[in-house]
Amino acid sequence: HLVKAKIVKLTESYFCKHANDILAVSTDDQRLFKEYYGCDSSLLPNGVDVDYFTPEEPDNGLLDKYDLKGRKVVLYFGAFDYQPNLEALGFLLKQWPKVCEQEPTARLLVIGRHPPEWAKNVQNVIVTGSVDDIVSHIRLANIIVVPLMSGGGTRLKILEALSCGQTVLSSPFGANGIPYNKEQKGLILSELNDFMDDLLTILKKPPKPCSNIDSRKLASNFEWNKLVCNINWENYVR
Repeated sequence: HLVKAKIVKLTESYFCKHANDILAVSTDDQRLFKEYYGCDSSLLPNGVDVDYFTPEEPDNGLLDKYDLKGRKVVLYFGAFDYQPNLEALGFLLKQWPKVCEQEPTARLLVIGRHPPEWAKNVQNVIVTGSVDDIVSHIRLANIIVVPLMSGGGTRLKILEALSCGQTVLSSPFGANGIPYNKEQKGLILSELNDFMDDLLTILKKPPKPCSNIDSRKLASNFEWNKLVCNINWENYVR
């Protein structure tokens, strides 16, 4: 791993020094470009297609398929060949029995490619693997959870969930790059030590899927068309 890391760093250093400009997806990544390579960068945050990720009623066929009707559905999704997502899933599954003790109708829906074997056959956990239509699956949940502890950039999963009008419970690290306002109820931040307790509080009276107006408003700040227009593309014409 150390050899691979060195090769990646040398490659990144070369391209950074020879690029006309660097587009970073978060202010934290801008800081890292400066720290590691001494390069300034322009900010182009990750965005979301708000016309594709839209609030709609949950698909009854999918609710039946996963036996989710009448359940309190918690969703975590991502690619599980990416270590930060795997780490967060491990945290969730370790704590999940505590949730089930107090909320027997709660179900954890885990979606994404390459799910680990140890995540399967856990009580009240549904592991789907990859799905053809992530939007319809996002709409199944009462709450989206993002207990990330590592990684970089702005989390696309949060923006996609918010754009669908979903309430998101995230670690502060997981929501890096997304403006947080306690008065805005779409995105809720929780330290990992309090994460499952905060989740239980939400599940006592869970929000209806895709019903959060604040979430949709927050996602609109990350609409791709708006973000792209903030970049002076003429600087890249040679």
